[in-house]
Order: sequence, then C-alpha cells, then structure tokens
Amino acid sequence: MKHKLVDVLGPHSGHPVYTALRQVMLHLAQEIGFEYVSLVGLKRHCLFNFRTNAAYYTSFEPERNNVYLTNTNLSCLESWKLLVQNMPMVIVDEYFERGSRIDTLAKLLFRPFRGIPFISMTKRTHRFHGSMGIESILIPPAKKKITGAKKRSHVLYLGRLVNSKNPMLFLELARQFRNEKFVMIGKGPLAEKVAAIAGELGNVRLIPFVEKLDDIYGHLANAKLLVQPAFRDPIGFVVVEALSAQTPVLASRGVGTSDYLPAEWIADPANRDEWVAKTQKILSNIEQNARLAETTFEKEHLDIDDPYFRQAAGKLQLALKKRWQHLKS
Repeated sequence: MKHKLVDVLGPHSGHPVYTALRQVMLHLAQEIGFEYVSLVGLKRHCLFNFRTNAAYYTSFEPERNNVYLTNTNLSCLESWKLLVQNMPMVIVDEYFERGSRIDTLAKLLFRPFRGIPFISMTKRTHRFHGSMGIESILIPPAKKKITGAKKRSHVLYLGRLVNSKNPMLFLELARQFRNEKFVMIGKGPLAEKVAAIAGELGNVRLIPFVEKLDDIYGHLANAKLLVQPAFRDPIGFVVVEALSAQTPVLASRGVGTSDYLPAEWIADPANRDEWVAKTQKILSNIEQNARLAETTFEKEHLDIDDPYFRQAAGKLQLALKKRWQHLKS
C-alpha cells in the first residue's frame, strides 16, 4: 500500500487562501514519495465554539504509515486523536497573541504539540509559535499575478457588511473624499444601513454580489486603492488579491495579511484621522503606490509561482524527519 499525505483540514479549506499551502503539500508529497489525498469533502460535525471558531471532527481511522495535515488543535479534534495515537502530522494554525487571558489558555493547549511541525500563514502567528518553542514554517497565502489597469477609477471595499469588518469606516472615507468614486462589494446585516448612507453621499456604488471571479478581479485591477478596515481578521486574503493586481492596500493592523504590507499602508481601525491622512497620501500618487504594490507582492512571496514554496516544502520535510525519528525512539 502506498503511503499517503492526507489532508483533513476544515470544511472551508477549499478557499483560495489555502492554495499556496496545498501547493507546498504537493511538493512535499513528491519529495517523500507519498500520494497526496484530500478528505475535505467528508462530512464534519461541530462540537463546540472556541471564540469565533467552530470545532470539528471527522470520523476516519488513522493509519501509521500516513502523514496527516490537520487544522489547529484549538478547533480540530482530529489533531488530538492523532497526537494520542502518535501519528505523524502537520498542523495549520492561524492563532496569534491577542494580549488577553485567552492567550494563556491557548499556550496551555499548544504545549502537548511541541515537536510537531506547524504551518503559519501570517507573520504574527509564526512569531507566536516561535515564542512557545514550536517549530513553525511560514507559508503565506498566495495567488497568480494579474495585470492591473493603467488608469484606475475607484476606491474599493470587498467583504461582508458586518460590524467586525468595519464598513462604516469606508463610508466615512467616502464622505471625506467626495470627488472620488467608491465601490463596495458585499452583503450582510448592515446592508440596509450602508445603502442609506451611500444614497446620502452619492459617490458610493453598492454591489451586493459578484458571480464571476473574473469580475471581482476586474474591480480589483481597476481600483486606485483597496481599503481593508476590519477590526480583526486572522488572514484577510483580499489583501493578497489586491496586491496581485498591483493595487495599493490600506489595511487595519487587526488583519493578519497587514504583516506583509509597508508600514505606511497600515492603520489603527479606531483612528479615523489616520485613515484619512494615509488615504490622501496614497491617492495623491497612484502610479508610485502601484509600483510599491507590485514590489510588495514579489518581496513577500505572495506570488504562487515563487520558488519559496518549494523551499518551504524542503523545510517541512526536514521537520517531519525529526518527528519520525522522535516517534521511533
């Protein structure tokens, strides 16, 4: 029977934010001579909520000659089952230190998993793992580069219309820059309130839903600026999507992918004046900031064709080798 690298990540792991991760897994499977198998389609059952994350389990019987790619032990029962049975595994985690009591609980839950290779998708998660002595490999979310428009038309918001995403700050920017066109793509509980304010302002176009992915990228490629004002988002893949089209991004420091942005493109989600000032600076020189977006996309290894991901597979192979030696001893 051929050995397998088995992907048992969560039910939403078909999202393109995981594309780079799966590319690394395919590289790894080739290097160690394993077959890569995904169990994402299996039915999963929710056990409890850990803050905003649901916890899941899937009924499957682990085999000792396989390696398992699983979600964080903070929300995935499979990782504990694999730990108890001493199965080789790799854990994908998005948790980062929040400066609250829950950090203490998280550190206690991570302690039994030291010695197991972890994958971090943001720099802040990578640092958090390092602070606990966990061997962490940084695999940033990535996608293919597309060509942005030479002449750009609007400032863009792309996300759900919920309080945590902070869409009202985007509308405040529209109020401050009345000569600019603003586009909001998304729907949610705040849709009616957003529509009322947008109607009052007159320079905001609302698009509840975009069916084709190419149309979304069209909006990104034609944007002067993407605004990502969420109070908190573990990753925030739309930042990577914008950079892939050479579109500048102004993001909240509560967004995980803000770790990949220049300091002048990061703002406090509660500081309106900072957002206004930084928006003004970006819009005053679109061409220069478009070049910076392209440079950032390349420098931070956000291009799916970057050799960085094959190198990451090599690091992961070495980490697994150490784990195998430990399990045999």
